[in-house]
Amino acid sequence: MWERFRGKVVGSLAAVMLLLGWGSTARAEAIVTHIYELNGSFADSLGGPSLVPNGGVLGATGYTFGFGQGPSVSNAINPTTYSIEMLFSINQTDGFRKLIDFKNLTSDNGLYNLDTALNFFPVTTGPSGSFTAGATAHLVVTRDGSTNQFIGYVNGVQRISFTDTFNDAGVTHVPLNRFCI
Repeated sequence: MWERFRGKVVGSLAAVMLLLGWGSTARAEAIVTHIYELNGSFADSLGGPSLVPNGGVLGATGYTFGFGQGPSVSNAINPTTYSIEMLFSINQTDGFRKLIDFKNLTSDNGLYNLDTALNFFPVTTGPSGSFTAGATAHLVVTRDGSTNQFIGYVNGVQRISFTDTFNDAGVTHVPLNRFCI
């Protein structure tokens, strides 16, 4: 299953979260399985599990939240093979800002903005300049469960890639938490 997430963070999210599954054709095709529009509701417009807020404010055009807050979702993705896509912005890009937590906040491991670079702690850091304070970023991450390959793109440019030997990007604890800034 692929997961695709679109949002806006300041902590704030806006727009759409899409979860994608694999088609049954010879070549892999992404199929939308969940859509979270964050337009006044945390509901999946395709009928799947809703996002669960942790603090913050949901408005007509997005979800704004602060440090230690953000949405989560359970039982919506394959824990080893997925793609997450999101549109978001963060107010501060200095230091560590956690974007996605794969271990239900039981570990510091996860996906971060680190001084404007995409970082997967404790594995790798991409080049600086990926994120700008207050600007919308387009983030896509994928994990292939058969190869354990994890790749991260920001604004259409690959920024990190690694073999997830220790399953740091596998979702071993639910829920999957996003933007635990």
